[in-house]
Amino acid sequence: MSNAQTWYAVLAWLLVATCTYAAFVFGRFSRTSFDRYPRGHIPARTRIGVAVSINGPPLCFLAGLIVAAVVGYWLEVALGAFVAIVVVTAVGLYLAPR
Repeated sequence: MSNAQTWYAVLAWLLVATCTYAAFVFGRFSRTSFDRYPRGHIPARTRIGVAVSINGPPLCFLAGLIVAAVVGYWLEVALGAFVAIVVVTAVGLYLAPR
């Protein structure tokens, strides 16, 4: 990997980390949807959606880092991790809409 490619990989992973943080914060704000339901009567779909919204993006980020370290294709895996984070966040939003 040349020096320019190394910087591209570092910047790509910083973008993925920023996207992960934004998706995590977005998922944390979806917990406020619990206030709409009476105590103890939160639908399972909403609970699963909130769990996916909060835990999914950091898990995708960690999985991407592990795969990139094992395989060595840092730029390609960064793109895949970015797409996975966006998909997981969309699934969480679908399951637990505000």
